[in-house]
Amino acid sequence: MRALRMDRDESPAAPIMKLLELPFGTPRLLLTGTVGTGKTTELFRVAEEREQKELVVFLRLDKHFETTVGDRAALLSISAWEVCFLAGLAVLRAAENIGYKAPKSIETDLAAAYVAAARAAGAEDDPQVDIARLAKQMAVLVSGAVAGPIGAGLQVLASVAEAGRWSISLGRRPRLLRDSDDAARTVLQSVNTLIGLVQQYARPLLVVLDGLDLIADKLKAKELFVDSQMIANLGCRLVVCGPFALRHSQYAAAVSPQFTQVAPLVNLPVLQHDDPTLRGPGILFFRGLFQRRVRDLGDRCAALLPEALLDELAYYSGGRARSFMQMIQRTAEEGYIADSPATPAIVQRVLRERRLQQETGLHTGHLRVLQSVADDPKHSLPEDSLVDELLASHSLLPYPNESEWYYPNPLLTIHRIKPSVGSTKSH
Repeated sequence: MRALRMDRDESPAAPIMKLLELPFGTPRLLLTGTVGTGKTTELFRVAEEREQKELVVFLRLDKHFETTVGDRAALLSISAWEVCFLAGLAVLRAAENIGYKAPKSIETDLAAAYVAAARAAGAEDDPQVDIARLAKQMAVLVSGAVAGPIGAGLQVLASVAEAGRWSISLGRRPRLLRDSDDAARTVLQSVNTLIGLVQQYARPLLVVLDGLDLIADKLKAKELFVDSQMIANLGCRLVVCGPFALRHSQYAAAVSPQFTQVAPLVNLPVLQHDDPTLRGPGILFFRGLFQRRVRDLGDRCAALLPEALLDELAYYSGGRARSFMQMIQRTAEEGYIADSPATPAIVQRVLRERRLQQETGLHTGHLRVLQSVADDPKHSLPEDSLVDELLASHSLLPYPNESEWYYPNPLLTIHRIKPSVGSTKSH
């Protein structure tokens, strides 16, 4: 895993790890950024660095909702108390892996707390929960067992098939429970009691929660991290991957003060701020990323994808690592079908395919906003109600500089948006 990663200049991992190194307090960090910018990779860096010093519990909420709950969309409406409950299940799962068996009263209390909260939130059914069974269905990444050497490495605890199907509902509750509601507070208290016992048995606990960045709705982001302090009050060291809406909205400064830091991760600067039609320094990152991913091919990789075409794909990825790798894969597929190394014609077919996908659903209002950002010499975030939609669909992308700046997805400048300076035809 480590051999496949590239270091990045704007990585938030280093400052996060410095804060976690503090010998006092309980650091709680919030990492924000648009989907596909590499936040999960940075969280893995943190987890791998800290596994020698803490019991690390890494929970990917997006994967849990997709594969175990079977309702990925429900994550978009999750409540703070439900996040805390899932964190508790993940800690319980990790604790069993290091040989700690929680007292039965802990499982009983956590089950009762969940039932009470679900009813208070308007659950129509009569929820019954088996905490031990639910914990076995949690897929988590954890550090090595206490019985073995500290630093033995991170390991994946997969969901146990014998535990059966996920049996409770999450998200989509008709009533919001606030921090002041007894039922919500009881869930947090039950989870923190478990956390305290595990830390007494083992060593300090670091919980990493990934996946909440999928939430694009500003009001939901505000509900989880501004109106509520429940997630931030989990009783251990904490790193949470949160919605980018917390970064670009007026709520950024109002995030729960329990979070020590709110760190952003934006797209790699594959465009130049003064002339976005020119390639920026982020191109070098993608060259290195490609080399790492195909190092087993040796010298053949240059013949399969010449550097000029690699740079073309990096530029039109918009600085999103996920988009870049998807285009590399499509280029490889087209090359395999044609029984040919990558050619300009193949790359243009891939770019056209991606461009048409990116243009889907854009109306004249979207195009107006995107053109205004392209025309603005500072490329500032405009004051417009359509901005959230454009950011969520990756039609408008954030970039680092001395201050953050924004620009339309380069794919859209091929045909729909007139570049502010120069012409993308040179690419």
